Amino acid sequence: MYLTDSTRAAASVAALVMLMTAAPAAVAQPPEYSLDAEKVDVAAISLTGTAVELTADDASGQPRDPESLLYTTELRPDGVEVGWDTSGIDAGAVFGDAVTLRLRGVDGPGEFRAEPLRLPVGERGTATWTFPAPGRYALTFAVEAHLLTGEPVTTEESYAVVVRGEPADTPPPDTSSEPPTDMPTEAPAESAQASRGAKALPAAPLAAPAPTTPGSVVLSDGHVDAVAPRVLDGKLQIQVKDGSTVGQSGGQVRWREPGNVVFQAKPASKAALPDDPALAFLGKKGDEVFLLPQQQQTGIIWTGWSTEELRADQVSGPITLRLTEVDGPGAFGIFTTGSFGDSAVIFNSTDGLPDSHSVPLGTHAHANWGFAKQGMYRLTFDVSAKLADGRTTSDTEVYTFAVGNADPGSVLPGGGGGGGGTGGGGPGLASTGVSGVLPLAAGGVVLLGLGSVVLFTGRGRRKAEER
Repeated sequence: MYLTDSTRAAASVAALVMLMTAAPAAVAQPPEYSLDAEKVDVAAISLTGTAVELTADDASGQPRDPESLLYTTELRPDGVEVGWDTSGIDAGAVFGDAVTLRLRGVDGPGEFRAEPLRLPVGERGTATWTFPAPGRYALTFAVEAHLLTGEPVTTEESYAVVVRGEPADTPPPDTSSEPPTDMPTEAPAESAQASRGAKALPAAPLAAPAPTTPGSVVLSDGHVDAVAPRVLDGKLQIQVKDGSTVGQSGGQVRWREPGNVVFQAKPASKAALPDDPALAFLGKKGDEVFLLPQQQQTGIIWTGWSTEELRADQVSGPITLRLTEVDGPGAFGIFTTGSFGDSAVIFNSTDGLPDSHSVPLGTHAHANWGFAKQGMYRLTFDVSAKLADGRTTSDTEVYTFAVGNADPGSVLPGGGGGGGGTGGGGPGLASTGVSGVLPLAAGGVVLLGLGSVVLFTGRGRRKAEER
């Protein structure tokens, strides 16, 4: 069919009318929810399998995509109270039974700030948002956690908030008919919160670091984060996060100086080296080595490292962990074992030190610590990082390991003593450890060939330039 000029014009007009009438549907506004009317759970956090999810409840309590909602509030100097809900995560599902809610980005007419919140799982509570000026804000929040395997999980969502300023000509409130001050017109915040089963956890200042436990000790069993830096007195300090007594009556995490600790790899940590080219630096296939395994095993110390005590307001970016020196009777290495038996070497004492490894903040990781021969080993580690104020800080510590039949009482931790020998007799040291925590019915040989990869962050192994 051929169109005349008049029919073409009519068709064009009709098409334009259709587009104009359809336009409102294309720019439909999201539903609005007032943060002043009632406490809305703007952060409903759940864990599905190995994925963490962040949703926002609507007025009926149904989870919604935060980007599909528009929140409104009035400009208030004391801020507006919003709710969070972690009942979607069961106890024992993530490390520390807690997640971190962190502000990642802000776009708006003023400088909105929100301190990171560490939220316990299985709870409900509130936080306060304070906006400096009226207008529309786009807030990006992230949820961060670690699975029990050590894998970091995170997700982030964006929120739209419209803050309305009070009109300049608003008359002062009429107080002539207000009830006496001893008759509140609304229920206290605590009562309203209790009615919805919420537990208030105000965003109080972070607690002071736990004190360092004095005295020398032998650690031979249980969970220990051997390299666990903290910022103390404005400086980065490597310490040992000793959780070996957790699970015992009166047990608790203790922080220790590496120089006060002897780590014991008992004779039970003996294992046969598999046929894996990546581990050839420890010996030949079938050679006897000593292994502190990546997966926890009853009766053998479970060593790892952690940057969970470092906060973003203290340290900018990841830390650098280096193995700079090994003094002992044989080779030493740290490596991970994948699900199919493949090994990834992180530190290797035989191919030139230092070896360097980048570790993000919030990391809790475990790997295999392998010793080629029994005896005494001195491992020198250093950690460096850039502080939030731009200064670079570092610390160096010497770790003492008594491997196999070596007597941990024959050596002074972190210092002198029979390095490299099997030792015999010496000053007694306090000993601590815990058995039966997350036991695995597996032998050392199996642990070399199997097991999930526990180290998920900063895996790239590289040589660092000598400083």
